[in-house]
Amino acid sequence: MFTTHRFRAPKAIAFISLVAALLALPSPLTGTPRASAATFSNTTGTYINEKISWICACSVDATKPPALSSFDVKVDGVSNPATALTIFGSAVMDLTLTSPVYSGSVITFSYIAPAVDNTLANNAFQRSNGEDYASFTLTITNMGRPRPVTTTTAPLNVG
Repeated sequence: MFTTHRFRAPKAIAFISLVAALLALPSPLTGTPRASAATFSNTTGTYINEKISWICACSVDATKPPALSSFDVKVDGVSNPATALTIFGSAVMDLTLTSPVYSGSVITFSYIAPAVDNTLANNAFQRSNGEDYASFTLTITNMGRPRPVTTTTAPLNVG
């Protein structure tokens, strides 16, 4: 026969209520600092007029842009450093490169984010509330400017 002790049932109910209350709390608890980075969403890039232009469905704080050293650009596997960064509004960015890129070249463009610091103290790509964006990489195939034509002439054999 099954019997219960009359003092255990209230303790069990109290324990279940406590567990349910703890599970209902937000995670992480409000006010608890966390080190996470937002991701750029729907990011696309093109190469036009000596610049990589990219647009994202994001909101970037343009008042403190990242250092140019935060960008790693390779054209057909060869480094092509950035010389300038311009941010238009909060979602359109242009990165000017050292050397021109020719048609058919593959551009690999990476943003290397600093350590996450969700304050307004660092120069990462950030939302206006200070939340850092994470690193990302884009691959762009340039369909624009053709390569320069080089001609060679054969030496004349006079004889």
